[in-house]
Amino acid sequence: MDVFLNDELVAVPEGATLEGLLVAAGIVATNGIALAVNNQVVSKLQWSKVGVSAGDNVMVIRATQGG
Repeated sequence: MDVFLNDELVAVPEGATLEGLLVAAGIVATNGIALAVNNQVVSKLQWSKVGVSAGDNVMVIRATQGG
């Protein structure tokens, strides 16, 4: 199935979780990021439990520091 990850189409297996989506996309460093599915932020504790559906829009938001 296909989902959008930061506006790019990514193929993931049926029943994939947010954690599985990150693995499929090659994102291994999860410190300093947040995930939102269809404009709803998902707690990092839920990433292994929340599934994605075909056509979902997942945004990876990276924390930055500046001054």
